[in-house]
Amino acid sequence: GVALLPDLVYRPWSLEGDRIESRDISGSLPVVQVGMVWRRGSGLPQAARDFIGLAQSQRMVRQRPEKIGR
Repeated sequence: GVALLPDLVYRPWSLEGDRIESRDISGSLPVVQVGMVWRRGSGLPQAARDFIGLAQSQRMVRQRPEKIGR
């Protein structure tokens, strides 16, 4: 699996250090497209609605600087 951890948490000298690969991601990250599906006619749980709202707000935040530069 994949996990994003702050530098403070990763310790290469720990027991798991030889099994963990560390990569610097401080630069730009590639864009990931995410899709969601759910059964037609069924309601969305609050957690799903919260996730959609968060994803939409982050999308708007990320698009703003691009539009300013045009």
